[in-house]
Amino acid sequence: MIITEETQLRILCEEVKTVKEGEEIGAQLLTELAKSENGIGLAANQIVINKRVCVINVKEPLVLINPRIVDRSEEQFMFSEGCLSFPKKYVRTGRHTSVTVEADNHEGKLSFSADSEDMNDAFECACVQHEIDHLDG
Repeated sequence: MIITEETQLRILCEEVKTVKEGEEIGAQLLTELAKSENGIGLAANQIVINKRVCVINVKEPLVLINPRIVDRSEEQFMFSEGCLSFPKKYVRTGRHTSVTVEADNHEGKLSFSADSEDMNDAFECACVQHEIDHLDG
């Protein structure tokens, strides 16, 4: 099978072997994300790198290496999502109101929640789930 950008998004990404490798990919992703006008997240497979690394840049740049959602709320909220791989298309998606993530480059667990007055919290919570979805194919 010929791997194209579109088929790359449907493949489960491989874990990176070292944090250093993940940091290098993360730096490349942040550079690419900065080129977009309104992007807030990017996964490695969106630039045809089949590795479990993604970046989120809502409140501050955040690199996640081999991220895993380890807990999620039962409650969900509807979120109108765009995607840099599908410009000018938006889909209303049900996202968990809160998720807990572990990543190889962060000690402990990271919590993201849309239950706040700050709309950026909802953007960040939805974005983390969106980018990890990309890594999961």
